[in-house]
Amino acid sequence: MKRSIILLGIGLLLSTPALAIEPEYGPRQGDWEVAVGANSVNDEEWVSSTWGGGLTGSLGYFLTDDLEVALRQSILASGARGTKETAYLGSTRIAVDYHIPLGRFYPFIGANFGTTYGDVHPVASGGPEAGVKYWAVSNAFLYTMAEYNWFTGGSSSQVGNAYDDGLFLVTVGMGMNF
Repeated sequence: MKRSIILLGIGLLLSTPALAIEPEYGPRQGDWEVAVGANSVNDEEWVSSTWGGGLTGSLGYFLTDDLEVALRQSILASGARGTKETAYLGSTRIAVDYHIPLGRFYPFIGANFGTTYGDVHPVASGGPEAGVKYWAVSNAFLYTMAEYNWFTGGSSSQVGNAYDDGLFLVTVGMGMNF
């Protein structure tokens, strides 16, 4: 009888999730996230008629384990190839992303909406986004993300017609949850 109780106790301990060998990765409901990255910009046809790059910072909050709301700020320099004109731009966006946890990899899809301003007439922008986060440790990750943003209203002669049709913004960076 004593032996059976001991074996039952050992069995219960070994089946407890807290004793899992592999650590958990990724965010949990109520976590905050901060991320920084370098980005590049290209026109909608990827024919390199527009060049650009800069930095993006993000502050997010997880409403659930998988659903994040974030505020993003980008600073870019952009121009039309073959010209000496450069436009310095800022872009502030609110994003909503849905994450799909696959071990250390978390692909995500979402959308953003905001405004672009600076050396261009301020315009509203928004569009779809997708990316993947790789959790190096339980609360820190590397990521890459691509956004396509359409612009409404005005355009800038400094960066050609790309603002009428939209731009891709590709970001590579790192972040952490707390």
